[in-house]
Amino acid sequence: MDDKRIMIFTASIGSGHDQVAKVLVDALSAQRGVTVVSFDFMALWGTSLRELFKQGYFKMIDWVPSWYHHLYQNTMRLAEGDQVKYLLGYRYEKKISALIKEFRPTTILCTNPFPLISLASLKKKGKASVEIATLITDYTAHSIWLDDAVDYYFVGSNALKDNLINRGVLREQIYMTGIPIHPRFHQPVDPYSIYQREGLLPQMKTVLIMGGGLGMGPFEEILEQLEMVPETMQLLVVTGKNQKLQAWLHEQIKSSHHRIKIYGYIDFINELMSISQLLISKSGGVSMTEAMSRSLPIFVTAPIPGQETGNADFIEQMGIGKHIRHLDSLGNSVKKLFFDAPWEYEAMKKNCRWLMRPRALEEITEVLTKHEETVKREGTPTPW
Repeated sequence: MDDKRIMIFTASIGSGHDQVAKVLVDALSAQRGVTVVSFDFMALWGTSLRELFKQGYFKMIDWVPSWYHHLYQNTMRLAEGDQVKYLLGYRYEKKISALIKEFRPTTILCTNPFPLISLASLKKKGKASVEIATLITDYTAHSIWLDDAVDYYFVGSNALKDNLINRGVLREQIYMTGIPIHPRFHQPVDPYSIYQREGLLPQMKTVLIMGGGLGMGPFEEILEQLEMVPETMQLLVVTGKNQKLQAWLHEQIKSSHHRIKIYGYIDFINELMSISQLLISKSGGVSMTEAMSRSLPIFVTAPIPGQETGNADFIEQMGIGKHIRHLDSLGNSVKKLFFDAPWEYEAMKKNCRWLMRPRALEEITEVLTKHEETVKREGTPTPW
């Protein structure tokens, strides 16, 4: 087999795209006859523009999410082949073309749709003869992901696969593999050693509360609602890099009847998920997949309008959690799940186990390391 040269494009907006790119680089690097490299599309923007965009993006979704909702919905109209879409990517075509000439990839995989715009334009102009794949890291897909220059798609669910087919993508172009996550999320852990190390009580209900790497979300309202649950619980609050939130939480601990433990930016979320009975969080596709791998039911609060709202709907439809649309219902929902209707909780855990795709990383690696002609001849793997 000829050597495969695989280039992965990510974009450092949030952490999910980067996490997926990293686990793929690690997995592909371990394959014989494969050379792999990863690029952050945002690095092509220049420091000032990149930081301006990120700050504007995060402030918009935190302060005026309705604006982001309108932006998301309006840009859904940028259909496949839309000239406006290609104008957005024209600025970076030369830089991406230079990277392609330097690395000479046989396949380019995008874990974020932004670089795909420039890549598709280059390919259609005959300036890049390369196989293009996309890995959609949510359970819904904005139209920016769809382009006839893409050779094949990796998706996280059969529902999304059917959605893409209805939107004109050929069935044989779609691989329903699941969303790849770090292998540690599929490895067994010793829960009692974690309880002991973290100073937690095994017999007490444990709720994990997260807001992503930046600690975004309605933490104050969430904790106020959980105070309405009379039974004492253990609350593990992960604030990411949000130091202001950490300081506020340390004050809240003093008056809560729950046992609250605060974490900053950590690398053992898999362990906390393995000892928790419920996750309260936003609904990033990677985080949701990680929770499913630990059979951990999910309550979604304040999802980002657009892709995260789609993920929250998927969670409800699949019966692995709830989209808490009104925060004043959160306390009662938690109480019901744990203490009034435990059969619903068991059903959610069972559905998580049914939806798990523990071989997602291996399946994607297998497809990417095949010859281009082999991929096209064999079509999609057997769906679950």
